[in-house]
Amino acid sequence: MISQNIIILFMFSIFILNNDITGKTVDNNSCKKNNCTAFLNVNRSSENETLTKQNIRKNRFWFGGFASCVAGFATHPIELIKVHLQTQQVVKVGIIGAIINVYKLDGIFGFYSGITGNLFRQATSAATRFTLYDLLKNNFEGEKNIHFWVKALCAAVSGAIGGFFGTPADKTCVRMMNDAKLPHKERRNYKHVFDSLYRMVKEEGFLSLFKGWELASTRASFLTVGQAAFYDQIKILLLETGFFHDNLLTFFVGSFIAAGVATLLTQPVDTIKIRIMNSEPGVFKGYLDCILYTLKLGPQALYKGLIPAFIRIAPYTMLIFIISEELRVNFGKVVE
Repeated sequence: MISQNIIILFMFSIFILNNDITGKTVDNNSCKKNNCTAFLNVNRSSENETLTKQNIRKNRFWFGGFASCVAGFATHPIELIKVHLQTQQVVKVGIIGAIINVYKLDGIFGFYSGITGNLFRQATSAATRFTLYDLLKNNFEGEKNIHFWVKALCAAVSGAIGGFFGTPADKTCVRMMNDAKLPHKERRNYKHVFDSLYRMVKEEGFLSLFKGWELASTRASFLTVGQAAFYDQIKILLLETGFFHDNLLTFFVGSFIAAGVATLLTQPVDTIKIRIMNSEPGVFKGYLDCILYTLKLGPQALYKGLIPAFIRIAPYTMLIFIISEELRVNFGKVVE
């Protein structure tokens, strides 16, 4: 089932990459021969309407960060279950078992264990990713007629930078969430995100905050490409059909598809990243050692927690773009 989903989304990604939306034109002569003048007029009208709507307002720098914090808070329980599944050295429980385990140990509030770390991560990593992406993208033709590879490059660079600066928050978030599945005697018992940062520096050294930054940056880079770049391109595809407009339905469909692409791109990196961040010093010799250890559990181990990951990334991505797009439409910067 997983392989079928991967193949389907891979083919869809190739379709997007091979369709240069910005360079696409309609052959007027051939169209006249086939009696489609009416279609041409409707198509031109739709394109003009789309361009007009797109140019009325654009994102303010804080829209992405604010939307990410709201989305992160709303999807935190799903993220927590995903982390629990990924940090198992040997597969013992599934999704239902992990949910029951968290509830038995800490009750309903256990599902929001590590929430301060998650919000801090959104405010650092996610805000940086989306803000930089918009800034870089705006340098190319005023956000119009940008090739997909340019968007992907902007997203990859923005994601890598955001992932690096968000590594300390990412690491403390993983540890705080993982505590919820452990017996009370084995927990690190961080009080909040700043307490965890202080204790990590005190007990493991300052550089421990950035342990695993390479994977965090790589994962954030893939995530931003899957979310931002693919969302922008998918949105153009939808708007070009004439059936979609710059409204909630388009935001919903576009972000849902982008979430699927982002999940497949990031899951293997995410699994390795979480294992390394959650491990004690000396457990793994390096990234390759962790990858080889994980592969010994079977190739599917890299996609462990794929369904929970999609269940988490889908609403997370959809909330980000629906909120940020609605903010853009209603409170965005007016383009004169």
